[in-house]
Order: sequence, then C-alpha cells, then structure tokens
Amino acid sequence: MPKCTVFDCPTNINSPSGACSKHTRPQPTTNNDDDDDDTSPPPLPPPRTSAPGHWTSTPVTKRPATPEFSPSIEAEAKELEKIICDFGGGMMLLPSNGYDMIVPGIAIGEAHSALDIEMLVAAGFTHVLNTCACEEGEDESFHVCTGPDYYEGKLVYSGFHAHDRSDYDISANFEQSNKFLSRVCKPQREAGTEAGKEVGTEGSGGGGDGGSSTPLPDPPCTQIMRRKVMVHCKAGASRSASAVLAFFVHAGMPLRDAVRLVRAKREIAPNNGFLRRLVEYAREVETKRAADGGGGSGAGSGAGAGANAGAVASSGAASIRNNALAAPPAPAQAASSTPRRIAAVARARVVCFGASLTEGLSLDNDAGAMCEVLAPYSDNLSFPKEWTVEVENHGISGERAVDMAERLNEALFWPRSPPPPPPRILQPPQPPQQQLAASSCSPRVQVVAIMGGTNDLASGDLSADEIAAAIVALHTQARTYQHANADAVTTLTVQCTIPTAIYSRLVDNEAFEAKRLVVNEQLRAWVAQQPSDEVQLVELEEAFDRTKYPERYCADGIHFSPAGYAVLGSMVSAAIVGAVA
Repeated sequence: MPKCTVFDCPTNINSPSGACSKHTRPQPTTNNDDDDDDTSPPPLPPPRTSAPGHWTSTPVTKRPATPEFSPSIEAEAKELEKIICDFGGGMMLLPSNGYDMIVPGIAIGEAHSALDIEMLVAAGFTHVLNTCACEEGEDESFHVCTGPDYYEGKLVYSGFHAHDRSDYDISANFEQSNKFLSRVCKPQREAGTEAGKEVGTEGSGGGGDGGSSTPLPDPPCTQIMRRKVMVHCKAGASRSASAVLAFFVHAGMPLRDAVRLVRAKREIAPNNGFLRRLVEYAREVETKRAADGGGGSGAGSGAGAGANAGAVASSGAASIRNNALAAPPAPAQAASSTPRRIAAVARARVVCFGASLTEGLSLDNDAGAMCEVLAPYSDNLSFPKEWTVEVENHGISGERAVDMAERLNEALFWPRSPPPPPPRILQPPQPPQQQLAASSCSPRVQVVAIMGGTNDLASGDLSADEIAAAIVALHTQARTYQHANADAVTTLTVQCTIPTAIYSRLVDNEAFEAKRLVVNEQLRAWVAQQPSDEVQLVELEEAFDRTKYPERYCADGIHFSPAGYAVLGSMVSAAIVGAVA
C-alpha cells in the first residue's frame, strides 16, 4: 500500500488525497439547514523538524558586509578583473598546475605542492610563504596547517592567517609578506634585461589568447643568489596571488602590469574584495612614494627609496635597509684637512656575505624550529647622512666557507648605474681640463663584510687551518676582483670572528669550541698583517659572550636573537666608518 506523501509517514493510507488519516485535513460537515453552524477545520500539526533525517534550523552568524569603496576604486578593480578574464577567454579560470614560476625566485602554488618537502627541496626552493595559515582549532578545508616546525629547518618559513572572503582586509598582511619576499628577490629601480617577452609564450596562460601580442612587462625584482620562495594558499589562486601582486607594486610596478605579468604565468582568481584592496594599496604606495620624492615608477625597499631619504634627513645617522639607497649626497662643502675616502665618492656598496648568521635566521623560542628571517644585521647598519650607500644581504643558510667562492664572485658584481641627471641650476661652463677631471674622479667603494666558518666547524671534517685558509681566500678574492666597468672601485673587507655555538646533537661541542678558538686566532693574526684601511676585524668574543649576554642568542644556541643582530649591525657599521675616516 502507498505511504503518506505529506510528511513521509510510514502509515499505510487509502485516501485519494495521498495523506494518512493522522495528517488528512478533516472536511467540514455541511448542514444546509443551518448555515450559522460553521465549524473551521483544525490546524495541521507543526513539522517534525527534530526527527532524524529532517533539517533543523540553527542560528547563523551573519558575515560583515563588504566595505564600500569609491567609484574610482570599483572601476579600476573591474578593469583588473577584465584583464584576468581576457586571458581565459572571458572567464576567470582556476590554476591548472601545482605551482608556476612567476619571476625567477618567486612561485605561486597550492597546498599539495607546499606540503611536499622533498619536492620543494629538489626544486631548489629555500623559502615558503603560507598566506592561509591555520589558527588553533580551525577547519583545514580553507587553510593549510604548516609552520616553522613542519619544514624541519630545510626551508625558511613565514605565514599569516587570511580568509578568502571579499570582506577580509588582506592588505593588513602586505607589510609582512613584502618584507619576507624582499629576502628572496631584490626590488630594483631599473627594468629587467629580458624585455619584450610575449604573453602567449610564457607560463601556463590558462586558455584564450588574452592579448598575447602584447609584450610582458619586465620583472620588477631580481633574484638574490639562488633563493626561491613558494608563495601558496589553498588553491594558489586568490590569497597567494594577492600577496605576490602586492609585492610587485611595492617593488615599483604598476598594478595593471603586475596583474598581466602574474596572469600570463598562472591562472589566478583574486576575489572582488582583494582586487579592491590591491587598488587601494597601489594608490597608497604611489602617494607615499611621490610624497617622499621617490617618483611613481621607482622601486625601493619599503614603500619607496624616499622613505629612507626622509629618515636620513631627520637624523645624523641613517639606518640603511636591505637593497635600499639612502638620500642623495649633501651639496659639496669646503674640503676638510682630513678628508674621508667615502665622503667624495659617487656611490658606496656594502655586501653582507655569509651563511645563516648573515641572512638573519632565528628560532622561535616557543616552537624551537626555523622561522622567518627576523632582523639580519644588514638592516641595522647605520652611516652618516652624507653617505650614499647601497646595502645588499647575501646570506645563505647552511653554506660552508670552503664552498662560498663561486657565490661570492656573483655577489661582487656591481653594475654601473646610469649617471645622475644634470642639476637644474645652470653652472658656468668649465674648461676642458676641469671637465675631464670631474668625470674621472668619481671612485666607488665596495665594502664586503664576511661572516663564515660556523658550518665548517660543525661539519667536523675540516681542520682549523683549512677553515681559516678558506676565509682568508674569500677576502683575497674580494680585494682582487676585477670590475668590468672603467670606474675606479676601492674595496674594503670586514671580517667577523666566529661566535660561540652550542649544538644540541650531532656535533661534538668540545671539539667545535677548541677548533673555533684556533681559527679565530689565525684570523686575528692575518688581519693584523693587513693595512687597516683595507681589512677590518669585528671582534665578537666579548660582545657575544653567552654568559654575560644570553639575550643576544635565541633558543637553539647557534643563531642570534633580533637584539643580537642589532648589536652585530652596530659593530659592523662602526668598523666600516672607522676604516674610511
């Protein structure tokens, strides 16, 4: 017999209405003789929503409304969405690959690629940026629960928690991601050398011609040595793409060009809220750069190189951030009786070279595992405001001094910058002899600060003589490097003694310490034989005595804390300033 069709009741029914007797609406009895006796039918019973198999309503927390933006921001976000869709034949496609290289050194990927440590190491990745990190007890459906300890010290990790929702303000995380990505790729002022690449021939493309006849814009950054970062979220399409786009804007690239460049290499799909935040962020960067005098197209470290110029103008000593240029040199003054070597040069460059202590790695005191680059000493270098100094960090964790020669040769290359524009104030014409002298007396100074030897000592297979000889060879290589251009380049090298270290396992700490003392004595003896204006020694034995200053070390007993890196930066700065006085 058929079942009740009204409430899926198991009672067998025979009524033509399809309902059982329990749920059939009784028909009113009509009495033609007495119209006033009209009885209304009883109401139907309420649905049994609490029964198994039936939906039960629960209170739902309403999401905050998407913030309103100005019409101009809305219009520009629509243009960005159209650029992305044009590559997909009018559609915003999801990624087809696990990860794609966007520029040398930066890849965008999804969760499975980011979780495969063996693949990342084999592919040469050195850093990981997780843009969808989990919070405690959070659902992993939309987040990736990795962290510093997940990568077991094999990759440098940084991450932030973000939701892929249009109401979420992802721009609040751009400062962290920009700082981390700047450790892998150096923002540059000039365009790259490989111009004119076709969009249709680069990357996955993702369907459609998307304006393939338009050349790709040049990358706004250059890879620092062999570092590679995997920027990922859950699908590798929205949060991770937004972080990379923000970094390109931070590096000086117009947002539209950044979107074209990234979309040409990988299918991306930032939500509408993220696109609006990117437009808003790009305008803030452009406004700040213009206010600081950096121009609209320059690429510095931070919002622009002008940010450092402002700091220089307001203090006697400027803290020169990584890969950033200080303010232009002050107008020429009367010659001093004891002129400084750098006071008259056109440019100076400081190359901080070494391994993890140069890169600035630290350990999380709670997790006890490798975490992001915190405060490398190169960020704490300070010079007189009249100096024009470019600082570059060339630290690669895990590398031994005996293996650094090839990488040092690459770090020493210093491309000649274009000449500064002529002054606006007209000067009287100079005689030919004075013009020749002015064009030929613009020497450049390159300072190479070398810090290595800890990994060599920890390996246990090298003698003290071999380690000291390898470090001395790096100084010789730097001082004898032949620059390709015709400018005069004066080289100054700085050597830091090897600090103490306490390994928890796999290293004989007593043998390490005994050999460390021998190597440092040999380095001191060698530096004492060199001219003081060519080689300087930074003595770390007293400043990094862990019994007196335990706060300058972090939990692993090997790397420095941020406070320790700041102390190291001030000591290296003092050595450089003292050498050129």
